[in-house]
Amino acid sequence: MNFIDLIYPKRCPVCLDALPLGGSLICPDCEKKVRRVQAPTCFSCGKPLSDGSFEFCRNCEKNRPSFKKGLSWAEYTSKYIRRLMAEVKYHGNCQLLEYPCKDFAERNRREILSWGAEALIPVPVHDRRKRIRGYNQAEEIANRLGEALGIPTDPD
Repeated sequence: MNFIDLIYPKRCPVCLDALPLGGSLICPDCEKKVRRVQAPTCFSCGKPLSDGSFEFCRNCEKNRPSFKKGLSWAEYTSKYIRRLMAEVKYHGNCQLLEYPCKDFAERNRREILSWGAEALIPVPVHDRRKRIRGYNQAEEIANRLGEALGIPTDPD
């Protein structure tokens, strides 16, 4: 525990309430509200599929992405996840990324490490957006994932 945590306690990424000192990164009740992406998922982008007989979502079937494999953490259709991402993207509340990034890394560690990645490359944000926001949210996510997985991040 440090002095900063007393003044600015960590917040739950779902309900945004202050978390107890030295506790978890999410409220136990809120953890149940996170709808993690479950199989079947698109082999390419990682989006959930409603029908397990397909390998790709409609979008990836029509327009094959330039990457080989994508993974997803939670369903973006959830109001909690949309609010979490808006807090990070538009309000600079990057502390809320700790739980999702650690949870994602823990759940997907084996697969991600099997890829043998030398670095995580965050998607660049337009210079104007970065000046307005003061940061690149993709870089914030990549840094946290890289730390959790032991993979360096290279924003350049």
